[in-house]
Amino acid sequence: LNAKNLCLDLILLNQEKTLMDIRMKNADELQALYEKRLNNGDANILEVNKIKMERMNVQTEVAQNSAAHRTALQSLLAMNGNMPLEFAETTYPSIQEINDYNVMRDEVMASDLDLQATAAVARAAEKQVSVDRQGWLPKLEVGFRRNTDDVASMNGFVVGGSLPLFQNRKKVKIAKAQAISAQLMQESAKEQVEASLMSLFNEMQQLKDALNAYDVPLMYRSLDLLKQALTEGQISLIEYFVETESIYKNLQAYMQIENQYQKVMANIYKNGL
Repeated sequence: LNAKNLCLDLILLNQEKTLMDIRMKNADELQALYEKRLNNGDANILEVNKIKMERMNVQTEVAQNSAAHRTALQSLLAMNGNMPLEFAETTYPSIQEINDYNVMRDEVMASDLDLQATAAVARAAEKQVSVDRQGWLPKLEVGFRRNTDDVASMNGFVVGGSLPLFQNRKKVKIAKAQAISAQLMQESAKEQVEASLMSLFNEMQQLKDALNAYDVPLMYRSLDLLKQALTEGQISLIEYFVETESIYKNLQAYMQIENQYQKVMANIYKNGL
């Protein structure tokens, strides 16, 4: 699960890097355009400086993204025995949506390793009760003995037995108590797993609803239209930056929500990794 989450984070960082490349490309093109306009007297130095500030901000974000990517990749490499590894994915693997909580709960709980472990402990404890109960059975003893108490010595077989009335009583009580404790632990583990699944299911639904509220293709088309409107003089540079900044923030928010959604799904199906 840790490796899966690192891969999901690397995908997010790669997506953000792609968005930063778009911002940098637009800033470069605008800087060239406005420097030309400045030379022709159609723009002022404040507009050119505004574009330069945008480039500086993007460069800072690129450096931060690169550092975070390097850290995450090093952690993934450590899990991979420091074997060479590259990770350039920008899309998440397809996952099946969860529409029925009860179906998901039954499927996950049946494969949950923690529940399987507690069930095994409970079965072992019940078995121990049966083993200790068998200690109440009479113990038979068979052997050969030479009797020299009488004047005439005699040889013969000896058959006897004993009834352990008190010997195993304490062991059985302890075994029963341990079996009850193991059963309670199993029930508690089931309740905890189910509560966790319900919480993850609710979080997953909220994240899915949030994702559906975003129209990603529309946002990318809007970026192109805003750039076109700026170059044609239909909007000012300030208007352009105000609008594009809002779109960039929405795109980053969408990427982060999608990352959270993927992590929740990975946590739900962690025992299948």
